Amino acid sequence: MAFSSNNHHTNPSAGYPAGANGVHPTASTAYPYYPNPDPSAFYYSNNPNPINPPYYQPHQNPNPRRNLFLRRLLVIFVSIFVAIGAVTLIVYLVLRPKLPEFSLTSLSVSNFTLSSASSSLSSSFDLSLSVHNPNSKMTVGYDRVLADVAVDGDPVASTYLAPFTQPKGSTTNITAKMAATGVFVDSHAVDAIHSGRGVVDLDVRVVAVVRFWSRAWRTRRHELRVFCGDVEVKFRNGTAGDGSMTGGPRQCWVGI
Repeated sequence: MAFSSNNHHTNPSAGYPAGANGVHPTASTAYPYYPNPDPSAFYYSNNPNPINPPYYQPHQNPNPRRNLFLRRLLVIFVSIFVAIGAVTLIVYLVLRPKLPEFSLTSLSVSNFTLSSASSSLSSSFDLSLSVHNPNSKMTVGYDRVLADVAVDGDPVASTYLAPFTQPKGSTTNITAKMAATGVFVDSHAVDAIHSGRGVVDLDVRVVAVVRFWSRAWRTRRHELRVFCGDVEVKFRNGTAGDGSMTGGPRQCWVGI
């Protein structure tokens, strides 16, 4: 029996769907083959040896005795520091050091000569200071004592004084002599002196290194500054020759 080629159909192969119009795709149009992935490249990539996991060295604690020693040493240092600070504060509050009191008792000027042409000043100065230690429990020591006389804020003469010590509650009188020879003076100060009608304003200043102590306790060294400002000196003959401080003693400013 003969069959027409149009009525001939083949059974579809397993694993391939039927094509359009029920026609199965030929071998040239079949789906490509993809092999299964290698399991070792994916699942075991992060753990190359799953049977024997990696071994980590356990952390070893430092020597406990050494830690204990360091802690005790730190506590000792902190305790010593706190104790020294507490003792210093208590001693300071008990003794309460007070600044000495300075007053200018006299100031005389001789051979005062002011040259307007060269703006120079020549003169001799003689001054006396009264220093009082108001502390009832502390002694005050003075070192590197420097005194000067200034005109309009500019020093024209200076001298060093001998170091001295003041027992508690005592008063000391100190004197200083100094001279100025051809010292330059600002033109503003020259005009002020000439317009003073026989009166010149001078400043007396003292700088010293001081220290307070009571028995075994001593303070550190401090720079003491003394300022006696606008001291009026009246001359007998205009603004030349000899003159002296007007009024009584002048209280001075004292600071550290």
